[in-house]
Amino acid sequence: MRRTEKRAGKPGIVVYFDKMRQNLAHLDDTQAGRLLRAMLAYGETQTEPDFTDDILLAALWERVRDDLDVDDARYSKRKNDTELKSAWGKYCGQAKADGEKPISFGEWKRRLKDDPHITAVNSQPSESNLQSSSINPQISERVSLSRARARGRAHRFGGRR
Repeated sequence: MRRTEKRAGKPGIVVYFDKMRQNLAHLDDTQAGRLLRAMLAYGETQTEPDFTDDILLAALWERVRDDLDVDDARYSKRKNDTELKSAWGKYCGQAKADGEKPISFGEWKRRLKDDPHITAVNSQPSESNLQSSSINPQISERVSLSRARARGRAHRFGGRR
């Protein structure tokens, strides 16, 4: 058996009624239990089951594993899209707070791909990357202005940001 670390944040696996009924149609209860346990282990840790003693389970496992992999890819894409939209929302809120018009989601996503120093989490380059790299000057200027305004607001209210 090959084992890898747990998949971070994934809550479980998807079991479809029609596919599961087809998979279980020719299995006895012991085989069905082994298949279900294998599905859970694979979904959580990508542990490959050892079905060398049961040719029916070995053959069925290939199809089941493919279905689990497709669902995992779909889940990962949806989760990534949700995280990107959340980060873009934070960027929009900050831009509006700074009195600027936020760029579109598509443009923001393109800039993320074009500039490796911008992360989806903070949507802005880090201070060290601003000083040490050749970042798009408009982005660099916008970040510097945002930070300067934030420092000014903090100073007016007696705090330091």
